[in-house]
Amino acid sequence: MEGVGIYDGDILLIEKTRHFDNFDIVLAIVEGEQLLKTYYVDDAGRHWLVPANKKYKPTELTETMTVNFLGRVKCNLRTPRDTRVNVCNSIQEYLQEKSQAVKPKRVPTREEVVAALWHVGPQIKMARHWLGPCRVLMDAGYIPEGRFDLFCELTGSVLPEHEHLPCEAELRRMAVECFAKPFEKWTDEKAPVHGTHYQKYYGAGEEMLRKLP
Repeated sequence: MEGVGIYDGDILLIEKTRHFDNFDIVLAIVEGEQLLKTYYVDDAGRHWLVPANKKYKPTELTETMTVNFLGRVKCNLRTPRDTRVNVCNSIQEYLQEKSQAVKPKRVPTREEVVAALWHVGPQIKMARHWLGPCRVLMDAGYIPEGRFDLFCELTGSVLPEHEHLPCEAELRRMAVECFAKPFEKWTDEKAPVHGTHYQKYYGAGEEMLRKLP
């Protein structure tokens, strides 16, 4: 947080509270990681933790995330100052740049999805490993969130002779922990399976993602 005058070794006075105003600097634990960021609520009602360094991306806080707020910074005891004034302009500029940079997500066509499924199919050796490609198609907006049945119908129509077609019940059973989140948030340590087992799920999803535009 050097952008707001907070450096390693500084001593901060933290007020324990769960009520924050825009541009408060807060101490929070997000998905097990302790963060010192600026709290911000945008016009759409989305809650963010924004870094002072523009090289790093803001973190949007969602209902699926584990978040624990420890408090907000009242002052830096080594160099007392009003940090809220220092970050106001930089946060708004950062979020404006981010919104301008975001391009509308194009939903892949059926032809593109079919080609991707044909590519991934030979790599699937267990039916539940289809969860990776299924999650990728949900993220892409081709399959509605949670509609594992539609993914199973799609895969069955594209690859009717496949030995390990997906089963809705099996996909739902495995869609827990980080497997219930967007594919970009999957990690071995937070998945319901680990090591080579995790790589089977992740590898199938990664190949699906690679083949889509």
